[in-house]
Amino acid sequence: SVFSNGLLLYIIFTTTSTSIGSYRYLLAVFSVCDVLTSFAHVGLYPIMHMTSSGVYFFPRYGEMKIAGRSCDNIFVLLF
Repeated sequence: SVFSNGLLLYIIFTTTSTSIGSYRYLLAVFSVCDVLTSFAHVGLYPIMHMTSSGVYFFPRYGEMKIAGRSCDNIFVLLF
């Protein structure tokens, strides 16, 4: 995903074709979001537990702390 979207970004910004037009920016946004999602999969990789009352997310790698505060639930929910 990182390689193919990186290649897509390279092609988008080095091609001067007018046939793509402003569609190139939409492609670039989708490509960047896909790269960020791939990195989130590597870094967070949550465990999802589905029940009849809802869905629960748990971080796979334990507690993540930033400046002494636990941020793992926030990161997993943003994922």
